[in-house]
Amino acid sequence: MNAHASTASAGSNRIPDDREVLFKHHMAKLGSLADERAELNERWKTARRLAKADGFDLGNEIDFGLKIRAAEDDETVASGLRKRLQTAAYLGLPVNFQMDLFGARPDDAKERAFADGLDAGIEGANPQAPDQYSSGDLATAWMDGWHKGQERLREAMQRRMEAANAESEAKQSSEPKKRGRPPGSKNRKKDETTAENTSGTGADPFATKH
Repeated sequence: MNAHASTASAGSNRIPDDREVLFKHHMAKLGSLADERAELNERWKTARRLAKADGFDLGNEIDFGLKIRAAEDDETVASGLRKRLQTAAYLGLPVNFQMDLFGARPDDAKERAFADGLDAGIEGANPQAPDQYSSGDLATAWMDGWHKGQERLREAMQRRMEAANAESEAKQSSEPKKRGRPPGSKNRKKDETTAENTSGTGADPFATKH
């Protein structure tokens, strides 16, 4: 149904009131966002399938990592981890872990810049340092980290591809070979039989009959 046509049919000079104007405005915007959300959901599902195929636990690793990434500060992350470990201890699970290992960010500014650049390179971010590392030695350290992250990403992707190819080849070699005649052997046998019968009569198959 054409929304514009419906308005005109009610009266060609009718001017919609504010509520109708705002309704159509929001409908257009939300309709466009709904289409984008549907596409984004498909991309989200595909990305999660790829992560799972690479052997990651979507709940305990990917989703947990995203939650940590969205945390406002390191203490929020550490507090959440302590609570999880305490819960595990309440349930009688063996927990041998030192919480002071968490939040061990480099103290040196250059080391922090390199570490953040390394993460950015691994994540495939653009090679543009954030404002806090945008000049001098910090910018150089961040870019060095970014290039190292890109290098490590290429290495990891290459090894994953090689492992997948090796697994595929091993699977193919382990599959039992099908028994039976090779393709086309039935037709070749028929042709050979016809040729033998023809040669046995001494007749020329191409001779003209009178």
